[in-house]
Amino acid sequence: MMRLPVLLLLLAPLAGADTLALMDGRFVDDRPIEKAEGGYKITFENGEVFVPEKMVVYVYRDDESIEFTPKNDKEKEKFAKGLIPWKGRWVTKSYAVRLRTKELESRKKRIEQMLQRRLWRNHAVVKSKRWVFLHTLPDEIFAEFVQMFEDYFEFYCKFWKIRPPPKFGKATMHLYHNEDYFHQVSGAPEGVAGYYLPSERELHFYYDRAHHDFAIAVMFHETSHLLTHMINPKMHYPAWLNEGMAEVFGGTEYSKETGKMEIGAVQSGRLAVLQGSIEDDAWMGLEKLMRSPRIDALGYAWAWSFCHFLITSEEYSKGFKKYFLAMGRSSNIRKRHAGQYETVDPNDAIAALKRYLRVKDIKALEKEWHDAVKELIKRTDLDWHEAGYIMLLWGQDKKARQFFKKAIDAGSTNAFDYYNYARLQLNRGKYGVALNRAEEALKYDPLHARAWSVLGYAKFLDGDRDDGKRCIQLARELDPDDDRIWADEALVDDIETKEKEERGE
Repeated sequence: MMRLPVLLLLLAPLAGADTLALMDGRFVDDRPIEKAEGGYKITFENGEVFVPEKMVVYVYRDDESIEFTPKNDKEKEKFAKGLIPWKGRWVTKSYAVRLRTKELESRKKRIEQMLQRRLWRNHAVVKSKRWVFLHTLPDEIFAEFVQMFEDYFEFYCKFWKIRPPPKFGKATMHLYHNEDYFHQVSGAPEGVAGYYLPSERELHFYYDRAHHDFAIAVMFHETSHLLTHMINPKMHYPAWLNEGMAEVFGGTEYSKETGKMEIGAVQSGRLAVLQGSIEDDAWMGLEKLMRSPRIDALGYAWAWSFCHFLITSEEYSKGFKKYFLAMGRSSNIRKRHAGQYETVDPNDAIAALKRYLRVKDIKALEKEWHDAVKELIKRTDLDWHEAGYIMLLWGQDKKARQFFKKAIDAGSTNAFDYYNYARLQLNRGKYGVALNRAEEALKYDPLHARAWSVLGYAKFLDGDRDDGKRCIQLARELDPDDDRIWADEALVDDIETKEKEERGE
């Protein structure tokens, strides 16, 4: 099993430790860094990693010197004044020293806090005017989501011109630090990235460090369910409308600096899923979509595309917005009881849609929608990476492999595409393929901790046990608070423990 004290030892400063700043904003702290031909060699306890010079902004030495080559006249001018770049700012060397020391201490405290909080009995409880938050996240990540919740609430209420009913009460937000813990504590089934429980006013979702933007999209999606519930707390919207509009709002474009939000963005990952469906000649009929009591990953994509088509259409947008609100509020749409909630029969939902959009032929509307999807696909750079990740979440590994392969064949330089494909092949027992793809991931990002971990696990299962364990330990050094890596290490430990038990040791 995991030996947590080892993790804390990794935080201790090393002799001759340096800091390397990468172009993408990441930092490698407290490691000896040596200049090598074409880049830098970083020494870890479990191996050396070569980082190409094109990935590096600068190297800050333990002796307070800095290796930085100005790339233009402006940078030369700053550097001549004794200033150096530090996380997007130009600062004096002495100030950079203080910032670096402060950040290392902050990092240590953050990981120690995370180790304690990752157990649900130690979860944090934060109350605000509108919400109660229960979470296992590091404080700085939680703070970002709190601000988005507040901005999103105001944006959604303004968009629909609604406010919560007086008796709606405070909703409880459950935020988990990773996918596995989300399923373990919330009881959510495989394929669910988040959910809203209307009977309890509870929202549950998880944060994935490796897919930050996706976590935000899930938060927007699930929170839209909560806020839609405010329209009429006794109402259950039809699946296609509920999920389709949640996906429309899930693609909300958000500026952290201004707090401004805007819907209507194209979900290029969902669109890629649709393209995969179209290639299989599996078009979704409109009536079939509107009559479906539940929808799957494909259904989500089709529902999103239909709602996106209507809400961005000059001809239909105004009527569709009225339809959405009327579904919850208007007596003009007949409701029926389903347990403790009201819902709308598909026949009534279809008839009301035709009435509010002022269309007579549902098949003609379907053709307009399908034509709009074709046109959207033509002018969109499809995100096969996200499409693969969506299918991965739904447990549709075959489709996920196909989509990640499409991303790779299209010339992807995203290390996660190669990593995810390697992980999927590893799960099929294709150790050689997994090894090759993990190595390709590391060509694009030699500091990709999860790629090192899957490489190590593949090597271990393929018989190279010592080097496999070394690679996983190196992955833990690269990213000591990544649970996916901890899980790989635990699997290796479990295999070895079981073998010892079988030998009677």
